[in-house]
Amino acid sequence: MRRWIALVGAVALICALGVQAPVAAAAGTKTVIVSPSGGNDTAGIQAAFDACAGRPGCTVRFTAGHFFTNSVAVRHFAGFVTGAGQGKTVIDSLRGLDPSLPGVTLTQFDPGDPTTLFPVPVLLGFDGGSVSMSNLTFDITAAEPAETWYLDYSAWTDLRVTVLVTGNTSSTFDRVTFVGHAGSSWGVNNVHPICICGMRQLDEAGGDWSVIQPTRGNHAITRSTFEGVNNAIVVQQLTDGKLTVGGNASRGNFFDAAIAFNPSDNPNSDVEFSYNDIDTYYFGAWIEDWEAVAGGQHPARPGRYAISHNTIHVGDWANGVVLADIGRAPGTAATFVATVADNTIILDAANSAGIFGYNSRNAIIRDNAISGVGPLGIYAGTSCDPGSGCDEVTGWLILSNNVQKMTAASAPIWLGPGTSHCTVVGTNLQTTVQDDGTGNVLIDVTRHSGPHPKLLPWPWKGAPRL
Repeated sequence: MRRWIALVGAVALICALGVQAPVAAAAGTKTVIVSPSGGNDTAGIQAAFDACAGRPGCTVRFTAGHFFTNSVAVRHFAGFVTGAGQGKTVIDSLRGLDPSLPGVTLTQFDPGDPTTLFPVPVLLGFDGGSVSMSNLTFDITAAEPAETWYLDYSAWTDLRVTVLVTGNTSSTFDRVTFVGHAGSSWGVNNVHPICICGMRQLDEAGGDWSVIQPTRGNHAITRSTFEGVNNAIVVQQLTDGKLTVGGNASRGNFFDAAIAFNPSDNPNSDVEFSYNDIDTYYFGAWIEDWEAVAGGQHPARPGRYAISHNTIHVGDWANGVVLADIGRAPGTAATFVATVADNTIILDAANSAGIFGYNSRNAIIRDNAISGVGPLGIYAGTSCDPGSGCDEVTGWLILSNNVQKMTAASAPIWLGPGTSHCTVVGTNLQTTVQDDGTGNVLIDVTRHSGPHPKLLPWPWKGAPRL
């Protein structure tokens, strides 16, 4: 009887907030249906998630329509979030309804715990439990969707994260569309559509941040679309976890973004990015480590990345795949290892390049097809930091990559002065390699004997920081 009275009270609360009454889906589960109000839907959306919190298998179902919301924080949710279909259910930031209304604010998961205040605006955040999201669209229409917030001693008004997954939380995204438009930050308003990231806090008001706990769990992103956004999928501080983006030919994602995939600092985790279709004007996949060894602590096992079977169209001044172990000191063990295999990389402009390595160890680069016009197809150990010499790239295996359909300014493969003990095995003698490194082994290739390749700058354009 008490449980029944509590359920009646919850239903009454939800109805009062403009959310349709829960509908039983099956024994032990329930469904909360949310309909757009035509105005501010924040309270109704928050009430729906609150009603499902602590009820495994609960579903929050958005009807067709256009929803406008401020930040919504969800804790201990273990269920499903679904809509009426991509383009039919559309979730937007509140300021998209009326520029005079307040925008998105910072998200605090526990009002009584200041350490749960995420230091950048998040539209929908999940902390703890599991979430399975499908069949809806996030379309951020306002040029400045957020209230003014501060990071890196600068003022911002972009929506920095559309959906955040943090803490001990597993997630799946299937048939979800993320759309951005012109905005004041890096030219877009929707900066990071999906962030699977550790919890962090500001070191001081408006300044830098520190990670205070990692995120964990198993994650998958399939059959989803990212259009007009900056950094589509970010995964940072995933520890002892797993992430698959795509996975097979029927589950790949589509990206039209500055950066499609940007993982960093994910010790002891396995990350796969495969069978995706990418148009990029910055990076297709940008793998980096910044902080894994910041305190001198190497991970028990380096993060492992598999980048395979993707089609990447690379625009001007961009790279298809970047492997940058920035936090690793020269001569020390790798903080991540990567295999880049069976990708099709199409260089669409004179300054676009294929696969780039910076301070990275023991990568396997095999069976990729690189075509089009650009200065370099595969290059590593070529960037020099003033006063510190060239970056160290060692132990790479570059095997059976097809660069015969690439028009390179010099050699399609360049082992720069920072490379050592790398092996290149060509498909035939049409594979041309410039070797400026130490102890590299070249098999079935032609050594480039022409002008030295032009030293390209470190491919850095100031990507948005979380």
